[in-house]
Amino acid sequence: MQATCSLQLRVLGRGLVLAAPRTVLRGRNGHGLRPRAQEGSEGESPDWEAELAIFKQRTLKPSVAELQRKIVAEKVDVGRVLYARDNVAIIEGLNNDADVGTCLAFSSGAAGVMLWRRSDNIVFALVLGGADLVSLGDGVECQVKGTLQVLDDTEGPTTKREYQEMMVPAGEALVGQVVDFLGRPYPLQPPQESSSSSSSSSDLDGNSSSASQQQQQQQRAPIGVDQLLPLLNRQPDMNSREQINQPLMTGVKAFDILTPLGRGQAQQIVGPQGSGKSQLCIDAVIGQRGAGVRCVYAAVGSTHEQLQRTVGLLRQHGCMEYTTVVAATRDRPLGEQYAAMLTACSIAERTRDEGGHSLVVLNDVSVMVRMWEVITFAMAGLGPAAQAATDEDLEELQAAAAEAAGNGPAAQPPPTQPPAAAPAPATGAAATSSNGGGNSGSSSEGEQGRTAAEGAESPEELVEYEGMLVSAAAAQRRRFISSLIQRAAKMHRRLRGGSMTMLLVTPGVPARGEVRRAREKIEGYRHLRPEQKAKLLAALDAKAAADGGGGGARQLGPQELRTEVVEELMSITDGQVVLQAARDAVTGGVSVDPQLSVSRIGSRAYHPALEVMAPLVRLDLAQAADAARFAASADDPAAQKALLRAALVAAALAQPHRTVVPLEAQVVQLLALQRGFLDGTRPGDAAAALDDLTAAVRAAAPAAMQDVADSKQLSAATEAALLDALQACSKQLSAA
Repeated sequence: MQATCSLQLRVLGRGLVLAAPRTVLRGRNGHGLRPRAQEGSEGESPDWEAELAIFKQRTLKPSVAELQRKIVAEKVDVGRVLYARDNVAIIEGLNNDADVGTCLAFSSGAAGVMLWRRSDNIVFALVLGGADLVSLGDGVECQVKGTLQVLDDTEGPTTKREYQEMMVPAGEALVGQVVDFLGRPYPLQPPQESSSSSSSSSDLDGNSSSASQQQQQQQRAPIGVDQLLPLLNRQPDMNSREQINQPLMTGVKAFDILTPLGRGQAQQIVGPQGSGKSQLCIDAVIGQRGAGVRCVYAAVGSTHEQLQRTVGLLRQHGCMEYTTVVAATRDRPLGEQYAAMLTACSIAERTRDEGGHSLVVLNDVSVMVRMWEVITFAMAGLGPAAQAATDEDLEELQAAAAEAAGNGPAAQPPPTQPPAAAPAPATGAAATSSNGGGNSGSSSEGEQGRTAAEGAESPEELVEYEGMLVSAAAAQRRRFISSLIQRAAKMHRRLRGGSMTMLLVTPGVPARGEVRRAREKIEGYRHLRPEQKAKLLAALDAKAAADGGGGGARQLGPQELRTEVVEELMSITDGQVVLQAARDAVTGGVSVDPQLSVSRIGSRAYHPALEVMAPLVRLDLAQAADAARFAASADDPAAQKALLRAALVAAALAQPHRTVVPLEAQVVQLLALQRGFLDGTRPGDAAAALDDLTAAVRAAAPAAMQDVADSKQLSAATEAALLDALQACSKQLSAA
């Protein structure tokens, strides 16, 4: 006969719940028997409390002691700082189970947060308070929130660390405020103006001015701390998302008609400097007045004058009643600018998680791209453990460094510092040679990077990423960029069905015309080896540059991204609106490139009142482009007619800045355009003619206009009423 005792344990939350033991006496035949009475007490039942006490003493205590020994033995790893500049640090040796967003504690007393983790235990971190508080070789630890005790049937009791996450304010008090990435009020005046009274005393010490500004910034109390969200909130998985099928009306015809914006969509605004990207985003924010959409505007990398102008426009149109501005001007470190974009997303996600709808504007995403380039450039000289750049990558980074050298201190590439054996960051002559010394310093750094790369895993090795074969270096960059972009989502109805829509301002120009189509055709060949594709693409780029039509032949403007980076961003987002450099001559508004502008959500993002007529606008423009391309001569009548039609359609889509065209007005204008009420009108007079027709129809058929505004539908009866009003008003205006 053998006695067996089983103990039932359940894990609840962070602790263990002990259930009563069951003692069963089994004979040789396996049948259960009643427990035998204790000796000397015949007929008496056993003392179960005494038995349980003995069991705890002999079994539980050794297990708890062993568990505690494991907790003590598995201490938090101490990492080491390899690089620190511009509020960014590169660290090695931290715990592998710590995720992005984990709070970090430096041995110097500084605090930080983990921004990105590579597969080789290299970590990129944001240093709070400035990278000057951290030196090379400083120790770093992940801050532990608690230890979870987990019981496994096979492995026994184990421990799991829960790390402290970096949290940022996201409360309701942030509405109408201009704050930094920590939720503190952000000054609209430049530091020179705000501290002019104390500038005379600061002149005695060169560092006292910056130190006092930093101290004043730290003393400002954050706003909205009643609700906190992680700075690097995780992107929703597929099970938490829902198909995007609700439109986000902006009142901007370039969005609502050409490239409709769905709730939960991430869409780019692409264009060169001066094309009106920021104004288009501000117009979209103005269009949310009265729509119940909470807006968050991330103004990063701009000057104080640009920030003042943006906030002034939002206040002038009453947008600050539902908008929060998260700012980090150009004079702030690059890491702080990137953190401001992350905080803006976190604030918008609070509304989304509560079942509401939010719109976040990231102006502009070149900060995120420069952040990655700066990190990669710095890692090129950190040795084999952190090497991740090929010769081609180094050449691109050196070109980006030379380009960024004139964009202010926040955009300057960091000097490549030696491994941790160096006692301090490179300064003085070393920094001068890397920032402004031309190609001499960069070439030596490139040689060091190439030497360090020998024997390491080649970034040119193709890996699978989201169904595509890309280089390892490109996959790392895509993961870093998409970690922010893919936070935009339409949540499932079981998660309250909220949404966060994202507009990303991208300074640059995508590939155009025949070169773009040829690249897509080459990349679509499945029977070609990667090296063959690379040779064909290189030959295509060389031909385009020689013909003056490639991206390499165009001189990049300040802070503009290279064409290949713009194309990569376009492949991640859900669509893009591409703006041309020339503004509309009549209205002064933006000029949209209809061939390159597209929404990948499709007709699901249209309002029902527009889903039939709006796609015909794109069809008219495409037919005009084809007619001009295949015309026998420039004087071909068919081509001239198609071009005139395209010019009329483009003029109908133009609108002045800071004006909102509601849904019912867009319906009337599309009816007028497609039913021939603008035939014979010159393109230069189309905008004024549409405005006059819309005002006249609103006065003649107010019930039909209100029906479209309320129902978002265009019924047959309403359409007939609007067409009758258009007919009558057109005759009246022609007679006048």
